[in-house]
Amino acid sequence: METRADDYKHNPLQHVILNPYKNSILRLRAKYATYESITNMLNEEGVKVSEATVRKFCRTYPHEVKRLRVEIDRQRGETTGSVHAKNEVRETSPSDAGGRTQSTLESNKPGPKIARERL
Repeated sequence: METRADDYKHNPLQHVILNPYKNSILRLRAKYATYESITNMLNEEGVKVSEATVRKFCRTYPHEVKRLRVEIDRQRGETTGSVHAKNEVRETSPSDAGGRTQSTLESNKPGPKIARERL
């Protein structure tokens, strides 16, 4: 056991081995992939790395991940833009056929309905 301890060389820059995979790893994080799932994918590709190393690597590039998320969201919006445009067309009338205002129909808003009523 003592010889193993003597032979062990700790690499404080372990995350450097992930540099060739930087774009893929950060794109996965931008798509909200977990550190565990990214680690599993890398291990399947033959890159032996821990979840902590992947986490540390991703946390060194937070602005890059945010930029990729914006880019992905923009691309997603362009491909589904026509669907959203159809869904956003609403009647401008303040009340529906039942006499209730549009705000009372929105059940996902917090607070009592009376607070959302327009007078």
